[in-house]
Amino acid sequence: MSSQETSNLFGEVIIYEGHKRTVRSVAFSPKGSSLVSGSDDGTICIWDLQHSSGLPKPLKGHTRSVNSVTYSPLGSLIASASFDGTIRLWDTNTFQQVGESTRTPFDHACSVTFSPDGGGPASKPFRGHSAYVHFVSFLPDGTRMVSGSGDNTIHTWDVQRGITTTSPPSGYQLEGGVSSIALSPDGSQIAAGLENETLRLLDARSGVMIGKPYSGHTSFVLSVAFSPDGTYIASGSDDQTVRIWDIRTGGQVGEPFYEHTSDVWSVSYSPCGTRVASGSYDGKVIIDPGYNSPIMVVGGPFGDQWAGKLRNGTKLAIRACRASTIERFDEETLKRTVQEVNVWSKMKHKNVHQLLGVAVVQGPSLGMISGQMENGNLHEYMRKHPCFDRHQIYSQIALGLAYMHQRDVIHGDLKALNILISSDGVPKLSNFGFTGISEACLVHTDFAVMQPGSARWTAPELLLEGAIKTKKSDIYALGMGGVPNRPMELKANEPGDQMWELLMSCWDKDPSSRPSARELIGSLALISTEEG
Repeated sequence: MSSQETSNLFGEVIIYEGHKRTVRSVAFSPKGSSLVSGSDDGTICIWDLQHSSGLPKPLKGHTRSVNSVTYSPLGSLIASASFDGTIRLWDTNTFQQVGESTRTPFDHACSVTFSPDGGGPASKPFRGHSAYVHFVSFLPDGTRMVSGSGDNTIHTWDVQRGITTTSPPSGYQLEGGVSSIALSPDGSQIAAGLENETLRLLDARSGVMIGKPYSGHTSFVLSVAFSPDGTYIASGSDDQTVRIWDIRTGGQVGEPFYEHTSDVWSVSYSPCGTRVASGSYDGKVIIDPGYNSPIMVVGGPFGDQWAGKLRNGTKLAIRACRASTIERFDEETLKRTVQEVNVWSKMKHKNVHQLLGVAVVQGPSLGMISGQMENGNLHEYMRKHPCFDRHQIYSQIALGLAYMHQRDVIHGDLKALNILISSDGVPKLSNFGFTGISEACLVHTDFAVMQPGSARWTAPELLLEGAIKTKKSDIYALGMGGVPNRPMELKANEPGDQMWELLMSCWDKDPSSRPSARELIGSLALISTEEG
C-alpha cells in the first residue's frame, strides 16, 4: 500500500493506492484523523491521515465486494456491508473483527449506518423498496431513518416499528433514476444523485423539491455527501469527476476535481469540512483539499465582508458588493471602479495591502480578495499592544503612502481603521481610493459605515464644497491621531519636540505648506538617528 502527494495551484492532493479493484465506499473518522475505504477486492483499508500511510495489512473477512463502510459516532468501531450478505464490525484499535458477522435476510448488503447513539449499525429488515437500497441514514433524533433505492423512491422509516412513516411523508418518487442520496446534518434536507446527470434537493419534512436541478455532470451521479455545516454538497460521478455545489445558490463552486481516471463511486466530507475524499473504479482513494467555505463576517443590505481560505491554507478577506447593487451603478461609476481595482492590483509594496484577485462569491456578488490580517486594524492593534514601537509603525505607514503618491495614487481615507497589521506586526495601507465602490456600495454596509471620529482625519480644505482629495489631504490624515494624555511632569525631550513640529507641519491649514510623504520619511529618519 502506498500514498502519493501531488500539488495543484490550490494545495495538496493525497492519493492512496492499495486496493486492487473498485473502491465502493469511503468515510472519515469522527475526528478526521483517519479514513476507511471498502473495495470490490473484498478488503477494508484504514488510512492514517496524519502520516499518509495505509495499514500494512488490509482488514479481511468479506468474501465479496465491500459496498459500504462507516465509523461509529465515537470512532471506536467500523461497520461494513458486503455483497456476501453480511455486516461486520471492526475494532479500530486492534484492527480485528468484533464478534460474529450479522447475516442479512438477502444475498447482499448495500449500505450500513450506525444509530446516532452508537448503539449499533442498522441491520433490521425494513421492507418496502422493490430494488437495491443504495443508502440508509438515521435522522438526528434516532427514531427515524431515510433510505434511497434503485426503484427511484425515498422512504422514511419508523425505526421501532419497522414501517414507513406518514410524517414526514414516505415513498416519494424521483424522475431520473435515484443512484445515491445523502441526508443533511440537521436532517432537514435530502440530496439525491440521479442517473439523468443531475442532483436534486428535497425537503425531508414534506418531500417537496427545492429549487432547480443541479446540472454540470455529464453522466450518472453515483454519490453525494453534505458538508458538516450543510452548506455544500460534494458529488461523484460516472464522468470521473468530483464536484462541489452551494445549496444557497444552487450553483457549482469552482472547477471539478479531475484526479480520478474512472467512475467516482463514493465521496465523503471531512468533519472539519475542508477536505473531500473520493473512491473510484480506478482503485484509488483520493483526498482533495476541497473548497473552504467562506464565512460571512459582517453583512449589510448592499454588500458583505467574508473570511475564507485557499486550499493551501492562506487566509483571505473578501469585500463583496452584490450584483443587484452593481446593476444600479451608472456607467461612469462602473468605469471608475474598474480603473481603481486595476490600480490596486498593481500596488506591490510591503506596506500596502495587496489585492490578490477579484471573484464572484455567494449571492452572486463581486468580491475583491486580499490576504486576511490576523492582527486586525491599527486601532485594534494599539489597544492590544499598548507598548508597540509607534515610531517604527508610523515610519512604515509613511513609506507605504510615499509609494502610493509616487505612482499618483491618493489614499483618500487614511485612518487607523484602514491600516491593517500583519501577523508579524507590519502595517499595510488598505481601503484606498475606492470612490466608486466605497461610496456607491460598500459605504452602505455595516462593516464600511463611516465610523465615529472619521472627521478627525479630514483635512479642513475638504470641508469646502467641491473640494477633492489630494496627496496633501493624505498628509494631513497621516499626521492625525488621538490626543495624548497631559503629562504630570514635563521633561526635556528634543526628539519629541521635533516630532511635534513635524506633526504640526502636517496639520498646516495651507495644503501647499505641508511636507510630502518623502520629506516626512527623511524627517522621521533624522529624528530616529538623534534618538539613537
